[in-house]
Amino acid sequence: MFIPICGWVADRFGTRTVFRLAIGIFVVGSLLCAASTSLGPFTIARFIQGVGSAMMVPVGRIIIFRSVRRSDFIRTMNYLSLPAMLGPAVGPLLGGFITTYLHWRLIFFINIPIGIVRIYLTNRYIADTREEHPGRLDWFGFFLSASAGVLLMLDLRFFRVPTFQASVLGGSMFRIGLGAVPFLLPLALQEGLGMTAFKSGAITCASAFGGMFMRSLASRVLRRFGFRQTLFYNAVLSGIAIAACGAFFPGTPTWIIWAVVLLGGFFPALQFTNLNSLAYAEIETHDVGRATSLASFVQ
Repeated sequence: MFIPICGWVADRFGTRTVFRLAIGIFVVGSLLCAASTSLGPFTIARFIQGVGSAMMVPVGRIIIFRSVRRSDFIRTMNYLSLPAMLGPAVGPLLGGFITTYLHWRLIFFINIPIGIVRIYLTNRYIADTREEHPGRLDWFGFFLSASAGVLLMLDLRFFRVPTFQASVLGGSMFRIGLGAVPFLLPLALQEGLGMTAFKSGAITCASAFGGMFMRSLASRVLRRFGFRQTLFYNAVLSGIAIAACGAFFPGTPTWIIWAVVLLGGFFPALQFTNLNSLAYAEIETHDVGRATSLASFVQ
């Protein structure tokens, strides 16, 4: 619901202000999740978390785009992706351990000190950039998109930009397939193969390690083969790596499962880096906010 307006809000009120507010909303949502005693309040708390996270990711991209030169953008995205990969690497392992041996509420309490540190770093290091004339917010379009997914308030003219169209629309099927893996793989390991949450997390985190290694090589791969060849052939390899997870059965050696999941993070990480970099190759700086809203909403 809130992704479509994040670009306009950042242009209107400043990137630092919005980013800091988004972190605060996410922290409040985490506290409410930890305090929930039934499914209803828990669902509402998760909704609040979603509001905060919906603003954080796109606004974070706007901050990065406006802070670096175009020539350094791919390298910057790689640096940004490496620490971001630590979450998927540590998250399943830590979450599985907490769920199995401690209490699930601690999963949400962890977000509190992290959020406080992030707010401090935001205040200290992020400039509060904004557009002088962001235009009026299309409230009518916002309510329609929030309630029914109608794209009336989004600036669809960016789809006329070939690189943006290829990245956002062309990469959508890839994102759909890969986006299902973090949900389906733990279910397959726990419900299908009878693993504990901790053992499942220890295997699931392998994809993040594969992604971290590949992202360190992404710039060199692109310089050697270019966007077109890399996106085409790597998409095939990514599909094979993901589909291989469907071959697991009770009795499959753990090291084989771990190796397959590792490759399942290796190739998709390169694809994501390419797609995210390609999307902004021909976007003007003053259009970054609205382009990010459209790309994030489709994703």
